[in-house]
Amino acid sequence: MKVINVLFVCLGNICRSPLAEALFKQKVNERGWSKYFYADSCGTSDYHIGDPPDRRTVANARNNGIEINHRGRQRLDPPALVCFAVRNQRPLRPHPQRHPARAVRQLQAWTQREDWREILPGFARCVRILKTAGDRPLSVDERRLVEAEEKALFQAIQSTVHRPPSTVNEFLETIVALIPSINAFFDKVLVMAEDEKARQNRLALVGQIASLSNGVADLSKLEGF
Repeated sequence: MKVINVLFVCLGNICRSPLAEALFKQKVNERGWSKYFYADSCGTSDYHIGDPPDRRTVANARNNGIEINHRGRQRLDPPALVCFAVRNQRPLRPHPQRHPARAVRQLQAWTQREDWREILPGFARCVRILKTAGDRPLSVDERRLVEAEEKALFQAIQSTVHRPPSTVNEFLETIVALIPSINAFFDKVLVMAEDEKARQNRLALVGQIASLSNGVADLSKLEGF
């Protein structure tokens, strides 16, 4: 009999989807069906790659006799899948080519704005420093945020970015909201610190901003980037 692949998908892969995966596996094993199913879980964003499940999810699972052994990861080429929330279906479909004309129109409008000379360089700082850093760090450890400006940037991201943007407008509106925190961060914080853990954590922080353009627009081709 052909094995049925099931992929549980949510936004960050630290709450709903790993819990669903663990519960599904438990029920399958209880019924002796493990040879018929392969189950896994992932997120549509890269916010929590490498992170353990949320402590509340772990506690809830244990209270119901379920053990979760998982690390957050991102995957965009699933087999059979179960999505938690309609918004998480969007990144699982082919994306940049869906509305290219709309993306061009929106980007053209943004480049005509008076504040474009501040928006593009602010985002570019996040992307360029990652290119010079080599391998991109996986996740941010909030406990390692020391400087006021890096803490402020982390909080700004948490309060502003609730899901991956799906249009140029959504993406750049998010960047505009983050620009003050981005500029303060780069002006006051030494990203490439000698301490490796501090450096990797800061690179992971700006990486969360750089990844917002994934599947939406490549601004690196624009003049002034």
